Amino acid sequence: MSDAPAIRTEDHTIITRDKTMLAAKLFRPRDHNNHTVLIVPAMGMPQHFYRHYAQYLAEQGCVVLTFDYRGIAASKQNGTLWGYKAHMSQWASQDLQSMLKWLTRQYPGTHLTVVGHSLGGHLVGAAAHSKHVDAILGVSAQSIYWKHWKWWQQPMLYCFWFILLPLLCQVMGYFPSSWFGLDENLPKHVALDWARAAKNYSGTRGIFMGNPYDHYDAFTGYTRFYSFTDNTLMAPKASVDAILGFYPNATNQQRRHISPESIGVEAIGHSRFFRPQMKETLWQESFAWLMNPAMVSVPAQDADDNEATSAKPIAQVS
Repeated sequence: MSDAPAIRTEDHTIITRDKTMLAAKLFRPRDHNNHTVLIVPAMGMPQHFYRHYAQYLAEQGCVVLTFDYRGIAASKQNGTLWGYKAHMSQWASQDLQSMLKWLTRQYPGTHLTVVGHSLGGHLVGAAAHSKHVDAILGVSAQSIYWKHWKWWQQPMLYCFWFILLPLLCQVMGYFPSSWFGLDENLPKHVALDWARAAKNYSGTRGIFMGNPYDHYDAFTGYTRFYSFTDNTLMAPKASVDAILGFYPNATNQQRRHISPESIGVEAIGHSRFFRPQMKETLWQESFAWLMNPAMVSVPAQDADDNEATSAKPIAQVS
C-alpha cells in the first residue's frame, strides 16, 4: 500500500496578464478522475472559506483550484485598500481568466468545470476562456438587478446599493463590506461596479455588454443553478431564475430550488452549501452532477415545481 497521501495541497502564486500576483491553492488527488474544478468565490469571500468543499471534491478524485481575487484576502498587495485600483472587469478578464488558463495548461484534456458562488456564477461569462468550460454549477448565483427582489425589499436595496454604498466608497476610499456581513472589504471600483450592475436590468452581464468582456454567448456547456428558500435576502428565487438568460447558448440548463427541510437541515441560506454538514446531501448531489452534467434526476425534492424561463430548454429536476 502506498504511503502517499490521498490529497496534496499546494499554494501557488498565479500571475495575470497585467502582472498582478494572485494567491491560489491547488487540491491535488493521488488518483485523478480526469475532472478539474475551479471554485470561483462570492463577493468579498476569501478562498479559505471553500477549503472543506474543495477537499471533499479532491477526495473524490477531482483536481480543485481555489483563489482570491485581486484586493481580497491573500491576494491583497498591501494592508489597505485606500487608492487600490481594481474593477470587476479585471476580476473576470484577468483574475478568473488566468485561473481557467492555468488549469487548462496544467491539466490539458480534462473536463473543466466551474463551481461559482454568488458573484462567481455570474462572472464566468466575462472571461474569454469560459468557452472551454464544460459545466457551471452556480450556488446562490443571481442576477443582481434590484427589482428581482420582492417589492417590500426594494427600498432597502435601493438605499444600500445606490445611496449608502457610493457614499461610503467616496468617504473611505473602499467599501467596508465587512460591516454588512461579508468577510472581506471591497476595492472601491469593484463595489461601484456592483452597484452599477444592480441598476442594470441584465445585472452583471449588462455592465459588460458592448465591450470586450462579454463572452457569455460563447459558453456552450451545461449549467445547474441552486437557490434556497431561506435565502430571500441575498439570492431570492427570481434573481437566480433570471441568471439562466446570461448563458443563452448553454447545451442544457437545470434549476434546483431547495428548502432546508427537504434535506434535513435547519438552514442553508447564502453560504452554508459549503459547510461540512452538507456532505451527505448537497455535496454528494453536486459531485454526481459535476461528473455527469447531462443527468436530469437527483435524489432530493425541489421546494416547488415552478419552471424558470430561459432562451434554452430547462430541466427543472425533481
